[in-house]
Amino acid sequence: QWLVVRAGPQAAHWELAGLDHEYALGSRLDPAWALLPVARLGGADGTLLVLDDDAGMPLSHTCREPLAVEPFLRLALAAAQALGKVHRSGLAHRNLCPDNLFLMPDGRIRLTGFGQAGALENAAPGSPALSDRQLAYLPPERDGTPEADLYALGVCFFQWLTGRYPFVAGDPLEWQHRHAAVAAPAPSQLRPGVPAAVDALLAAMLAKQADARPRQAAQVESELRRCLEAWREGAALHRTAGGAALLVAREAELATLADARERLRKGQGGAVLVAGEAGIGKTSLMRRFRREEDDASVLFASTKCELSRRRAPYEALAGLFGGLCERLLAEAPAQAQR
Repeated sequence: QWLVVRAGPQAAHWELAGLDHEYALGSRLDPAWALLPVARLGGADGTLLVLDDDAGMPLSHTCREPLAVEPFLRLALAAAQALGKVHRSGLAHRNLCPDNLFLMPDGRIRLTGFGQAGALENAAPGSPALSDRQLAYLPPERDGTPEADLYALGVCFFQWLTGRYPFVAGDPLEWQHRHAAVAAPAPSQLRPGVPAAVDALLAAMLAKQADARPRQAAQVESELRRCLEAWREGAALHRTAGGAALLVAREAELATLADARERLRKGQGGAVLVAGEAGIGKTSLMRRFRREEDDASVLFASTKCELSRRRAPYEALAGLFGGLCERLLAEAPAQAQR
């Protein structure tokens, strides 16, 4: 079977460019996780992109009502598996939404909508041209990283569980503000019976700061598999530590950070550099320090210096001050002004 994607004669330039880009990516896509473009046709009625469909259905059609817990876990697991394969191929999707997730008769999910996809190693911001529907799934940072795709997938998960978006907005600026500064409600607040572990997973996926989200789809897949197995066995689904590394013997480092905090309160200033190899626990250390700080009078923001992933000028400083601005935007106007 074939799926035809049409851009009419009045289509915007970015829509036509997206179809061309998806067609050009065909050699990098795998039928195990993508609908392959097989032809691009142009005529008076517009541009057509022909994809091999294999009897799949878009999840925007099959998930119009909230799902029960077990069907949700099965579907979410299949989606995380498919996205993980996309990332392992070296691509970031950049346009995840239920319209672009196709459920196959065998339970697999294949993706389409690769018109904004790009290489993971080139994590530049995506196209500024976005449809109204895309705005609901827009990650705060809008770049081509696994964390950005996982944010969009988290919005999909929230929608499948609750039947609504985590945020409601009326225009692009309002969408951008809500994604950047307004915390998503827990699914269980809208759908009693959603397990605490699922609440915790979605809270991590929908975190405002990219470094607070899972780093890989495999982490989401592992947690969903654990939840599904426990649910089928009738076990309670308790929240885990969110996959963060267990901090052992970090008292000295925490004490150094606490000393720097006290100097700052006394007006002395200063800086602390947290360095080390990837995976050693730097992010976990800062998260623990932030939890233990728990002082509303202190503004806290963190950033990373990763030469291999992002090449924007002053990327680390932009991330640092961006985090501070996001926190201020989330405050009440009087508090933000103070």
